[in-house]
Amino acid sequence: MMVLRNRMPILSHPMPQPTFIPTSCYNALEMHNSPRHGRRTLSTHGVISVKVTSERLPRSLMKLTVEMDEATVEKELDRAARSLSQKVRVPGFRPGKVPRPILERFYGRQALVEEASEGIINAGFRQALEQEGIEPVGQASLEDVQFVTAPYTFVIQVPVDPVTRIADYSGFRQALEVPAISDVVLQRALDEARERHVVLREPEEIRAASQGDLVSAEVDALRDGISINGREPGQAAPSTDLILETGRLVEGLMEGIIGMAIGENRQISAFLPDDYATEDMRGAPVVFDVTLRRIQERILPDWEELPTLENFEGSLADFKIKTSDELAKNANTNSENRLINAFVDGLVAGAIYDYPDVAVEQEADRVLSTQEAEYTRYGTTAEAVYKQMGQDRNELVKRLLPEGEERLKRNLAMREFVLAEGLTVSDEEIDAEIGAMLGDYNGEQRDAMLGLLRGQMVTSIANSVLDKKMRARIIEIATQGAGAVAATEAPAAPKKRTTKKAAEAAEGATAEAEATPAPKKKSTKKSE
Repeated sequence: MMVLRNRMPILSHPMPQPTFIPTSCYNALEMHNSPRHGRRTLSTHGVISVKVTSERLPRSLMKLTVEMDEATVEKELDRAARSLSQKVRVPGFRPGKVPRPILERFYGRQALVEEASEGIINAGFRQALEQEGIEPVGQASLEDVQFVTAPYTFVIQVPVDPVTRIADYSGFRQALEVPAISDVVLQRALDEARERHVVLREPEEIRAASQGDLVSAEVDALRDGISINGREPGQAAPSTDLILETGRLVEGLMEGIIGMAIGENRQISAFLPDDYATEDMRGAPVVFDVTLRRIQERILPDWEELPTLENFEGSLADFKIKTSDELAKNANTNSENRLINAFVDGLVAGAIYDYPDVAVEQEADRVLSTQEAEYTRYGTTAEAVYKQMGQDRNELVKRLLPEGEERLKRNLAMREFVLAEGLTVSDEEIDAEIGAMLGDYNGEQRDAMLGLLRGQMVTSIANSVLDKKMRARIIEIATQGAGAVAATEAPAAPKKRTTKKAAEAAEGATAEAEATPAPKKKSTKKSE
């Protein structure tokens, strides 16, 4: 058996990104749903004649047994003989003038076959793919070659598009429960906004720590005299900043620090919270070993200054309304995400998959590529990081295979859902989305942004439109229409975009938006 992976034509088509389905998706699915087994012959003027026997294998592999016609093989062997005669020495013949029969007698027919095999296989493989309507999603592997005697055949395995069958989801039910925004939640958000503009200053006179201060201290928690953080006896704890306000620290710790002077050490008894990360430590009594190093006063802005500091035009009352509306919107989005993720989890668990190993590898590679893109934010490259850490990229991809497989399953299940529901994206819907995005731009800025949105960002915009439709449809199914008012509705009777472009957007509409919008990062200002 011969395996010519490196010499094979790499007619690979990458697996679809999580943001779209390739154009070939529908043809490939039709092929998978109606697997063809048997022999077909194609012979036209200027096209080589091949007979192909196709067999669908597990893991989305298509096994092709390709039989070449004798005339094509002999023609390639003649060409190989002319090429080989330039490279070898045969007594009595000049280079390039050795007849084929003499070459075969000296070096054997196998030498000509090895010289000609790449050209024969390339031509036959391309013809077989076209004849069978197959588009590979990864590199093919050559399993066997027989060009010595007729019939002249080679066997090749080709990874093809995955096949996914999802279970009936019409009976999925889950209430869309959106918690009300309480006064406590609203006040906490307002306090956080105010904290973003705090000013720190050193006390004018030497004094002890008091409530409201920001203190820097070396803190370790001890249980039965042993550090729960794993520090050795005598090992100094790192300095940490603590805000002395009710609700911010473990109960009892703030009260124990208040009244401490800089340089003072105290042993403060307290209890770990009931939601402590380590389960067997929850509620446990501990002693905090605290050494105070610094005291700073926290000067918060007046409430009436807050709207201006937050770049909001309006009164404090208006700012509170805006904050409450944002909290309500986030709460609704989080509730929708929980419902949608539960739906998708069920869809994934009940689906039947058949996908090639290369699809998992490509998904794992995309996970790593996303992580690598973050390195540029820190002024370095993935290559530099790997070199410094002594890491191998291929090994990192292997470690990510389980995550890649889960992502692939999720994407494939959602692709089938989108196709089953017939969700599409119209030109009008994309135009409307672009129009909304251009609302804050004028003049040249608007023209430049319009070109960008209609160019390289159009696929992302289509994904966004489709994602809204998909979310709305899932919520409608789960709540039997009761929750649909919270979702974005599509324009009435739009002109449908081509199936091709709708499919390109489908896979990107996976409902995995679990993250709550991140709060603004706290910026602590120093007083001059």
